[in-house]
Amino acid sequence: FIAGLFFEIGSIFIVFSNAVMFGSFMWFFADKNLGGEAFLAVMLHGTIELSMIIVAGAAGLVLGGGLVRPRSFTRSQALIRSARHSMKIMVAVVVFLIMAAFIEGFMTRFSLAGSEAGQVLLDLARGILILLSAAIVLLYFVYYPWLRKQHGKTVPISQQEALIEDEKPRVER
Repeated sequence: FIAGLFFEIGSIFIVFSNAVMFGSFMWFFADKNLGGEAFLAVMLHGTIELSMIIVAGAAGLVLGGGLVRPRSFTRSQALIRSARHSMKIMVAVVVFLIMAAFIEGFMTRFSLAGSEAGQVLLDLARGILILLSAAIVLLYFVYYPWLRKQHGKTVPISQQEALIEDEKPRVER
């Protein structure tokens, strides 16, 4: 998130490097014929956790956007605005990461049920939790903002007031 202050490049690099690490990790297990078990074990908490890495990277892009694209505001005004917007995103990320930690701490470790029938039921339960986690993330970070925009609950940047009283938005010529 904070790496976004490096003109957005830091957030892009961190998200990309995490994607390469995760892909390498999953490929290693798939190569050893353990891809299905690794997928269920990792994605049980990883659905939320990996999604939050991406969302935190996006929040870093929002943060750095104030420096890169100040629009009609001064850079300090734009940075303050982008910091406020990105911190709202990061509060939600923290809550979701706590949920992922709870799942990892209390549910991921139960990977062997004993019998073959028990393992099938366990895999089904893990699959349902993975799908439920993905649905919650998509509802909160994709559908809910879209719904707010459709109902006019968001204000375009061009119509927002300046956050710093002494400075007014600058007029581009």
